[in-house]
Amino acid sequence: MTEEPQIHIGYAGLVTRAVALGLDALVVNIIAVITGALINLIASFFGSNGTLSPLEALLGGAAWLVWGAVYYTVFWSLTGQTPGDRLMGIRVYGTTSDRIHIRQAFVRYWAMLLAFLPLGAGFVPVLYDERRRGWHDRIAKTVVRWDEGEEVTAIADPPVAVTPIAELGPGADAGTVPAGHAPTA
Repeated sequence: MTEEPQIHIGYAGLVTRAVALGLDALVVNIIAVITGALINLIASFFGSNGTLSPLEALLGGAAWLVWGAVYYTVFWSLTGQTPGDRLMGIRVYGTTSDRIHIRQAFVRYWAMLLAFLPLGAGFVPVLYDERRRGWHDRIAKTVVRWDEGEEVTAIADPPVAVTPIAELGPGADAGTVPAGHAPTA
């Protein structure tokens, strides 16, 4: 008797998730700095003195928030992983499905920013929650699990087609295998 393979799906912990978030924050900020430098360079050609008015600073901050929202929302909704998540081997899943929808990803991003506000208290539940969910995961109805690849949803052994003996024709017995139906190893 063969034993069915056990597939154990673990939930990612705080440190792994923090490292992935840090890697993604690095990518987001490097791209924002390069973009800001290019905008400043172009503005200098038109006589800008390099100082920002309060309105320009607010617009720059808003653009940075929107850029972060686009980055996380697109990656989470398309692949379930940001580049940082991929490097750390984790993936974001919906609690009711294996993928996260664009609305969930968008809500998760903004809820994640809110989880930072009370000195990161929104991330503390990841330490003791059964499924290691923070406030942003609860709000967006998501979980973060170790990425097991396609094997998580794949069937361990493909189903075998069985032809009933009655369909094999007269004189067939249990040991008869029709041409083209030989079992594969």
